[in-house]
Amino acid sequence: MTQPPFKPLFYETSRCVALYLESTIRIQLYLRCPAFQTIHRAQNFRVADLKIRPEDFEIDGTLFQFGILRHYLFGNVPESTKLKNAAGGDRQDIDRYGLPILAQNGQQVITDEQYIELLEQQAFQMERNGPIPLNRYSYILTTNEVQSHRLKIEKKRLKARSYELRMRNQNPPFQHFVELAMTCGEEKKCEYVTYEKTLQEIKDYVLQKIFGIDAKVLFGNLQIGNDDFVQDLAWFIQNPPQLVPFVPFIQAQLAELDDPILLPGFVPEVPPVFQLRALVADVVPLLKLRAESLEVHRLIVTGNLANALASLKPILAETPLKELKVSAQPFSDDTVVRTVQFLNVVGSSRVNEIQHLQNHRIHFDQLVGNEQDFHAFVRLLEEAETMRYYSFGFSELKNLNFSLKRFSTIPGAEREDFTEIR
Repeated sequence: MTQPPFKPLFYETSRCVALYLESTIRIQLYLRCPAFQTIHRAQNFRVADLKIRPEDFEIDGTLFQFGILRHYLFGNVPESTKLKNAAGGDRQDIDRYGLPILAQNGQQVITDEQYIELLEQQAFQMERNGPIPLNRYSYILTTNEVQSHRLKIEKKRLKARSYELRMRNQNPPFQHFVELAMTCGEEKKCEYVTYEKTLQEIKDYVLQKIFGIDAKVLFGNLQIGNDDFVQDLAWFIQNPPQLVPFVPFIQAQLAELDDPILLPGFVPEVPPVFQLRALVADVVPLLKLRAESLEVHRLIVTGNLANALASLKPILAETPLKELKVSAQPFSDDTVVRTVQFLNVVGSSRVNEIQHLQNHRIHFDQLVGNEQDFHAFVRLLEEAETMRYYSFGFSELKNLNFSLKRFSTIPGAEREDFTEIR
């Protein structure tokens, strides 16, 4: 039987198909098919999961990563550079010499000349001492250990050379390009562009290009921050870490780090929205899109909630969240938090951090820690209004048994057996 002739989709039928396409397929069509761009911009775009991390973002399982690669204009390419390019390059912004751009906090730092001397000394000592076996009880070096030692020396020599070129204001023998790597499962596609903008600016541009449409973008889950929730965040917010003092010995030890080099008085260039301490005044919109064109059902914040809400204020003001999942921390009397239907708190909270919460349903994956807080929490439950629900989660059976014993010690507590339902 002969196959029927292929018939392309017309505009009207394409609009219907676009609504039900997987987000990753729709993005690829939008980026590569000019005829589909008008349809993409005109139809609502449903995304199940968007995860925005400090260095990358992920859309429904497709990971978008940004790295800076070094391309030598002539001569042989150092082996350490080849390996670094193959691994995705630098994930932080660098200058034209390949040296990290770090935020200075007003403390004294060593000069380029001192840094060159330090790197040369370290390279000389490594050459003199030779490679060291990873297994201290073994006297036999493996090929990988010898090669790794040689590459570490090469990196230090190259870095010292970059500082020399910067001191003399000479042109480096290489250029930098930005690699945008899109990975879905085992499939990986890469695109390249000259490194002229910061990585954050490039990241914002790509997000704007994908989600900057005339119709609505509907996010099922929006995650801000790394995948793991920050433990003891409340303590960290109340006790911000102090800068490391200027101590030459500490500086020399930190200089041995290959990537990135964190010197006393410097902090990595991480956008304020991802900082653990509150920097609400410095936060810029995370998604530079029209507020009325976005809708978020479930928001997951693994770090500081105040910074995340500040970056999404116009968007979250349009439609209340169905669920907010966040690390345990002090909660401000914010309209967004107040109107959430389901508040999911990860980590152990203190009563003074949660006693003002008036949400319809609140879940804690851990009960409060000490006995005093526990009894204060029980009083909070007793005084709660009707039709407000509290729930608890337990990672291990022993935690459940411990909590049941706690509740049984409350004056007037009674136990009732319920039929198990499967």
